[in-house]
Amino acid sequence: YEGSYIAQGSAGADRWWDDMAGFVSARPWIKTWEFINEPSVGSASECQNLAACTLRWMQLAQARGLKGIVLNFSQGTPEPAMAPYFADVIRFAAANGFTIGFHEYWYGRIGDPSQYTWNYMRFPRFFEQLRLSGVREQPEVCISECGIDGGVMGRVGGWRDSGVSYQD
Repeated sequence: YEGSYIAQGSAGADRWWDDMAGFVSARPWIKTWEFINEPSVGSASECQNLAACTLRWMQLAQARGLKGIVLNFSQGTPEPAMAPYFADVIRFAAANGFTIGFHEYWYGRIGDPSQYTWNYMRFPRFFEQLRLSGVREQPEVCISECGIDGGVMGRVGGWRDSGVSYQD
């Protein structure tokens, strides 16, 4: 369902606020909202639509006195080379106190450099590409979902099956 907002670009953010304004305003104690979790960004057009939608969403959140954690990229998306599509989002976030979210997995044990941008430490590579394209602003970054899926307590799976230890 979230993808339908993104596909509309900036109009999708207007629609999101039309759909969610009542839900948000009924929770005045929440001042920071997460916008779109793990968006699809496999192509230039998806990046452009997400950037337009996210920028407009932040503008509308700010007009309501709210902040947000935006982009919330899942494991392996986007590839760092796509970062320049998000220049306006990054600039607005840095200037207005919004946070950029990344999910980072597989900490510490990846030995295959071809996997680094997919599973590990993508956010520095993302910002490096922004710097190369002339973006100097640096918003706050939130690293979340830091585990490996399936590693629920009391159940074998996820990080327990991957060779990553609790200490890692």
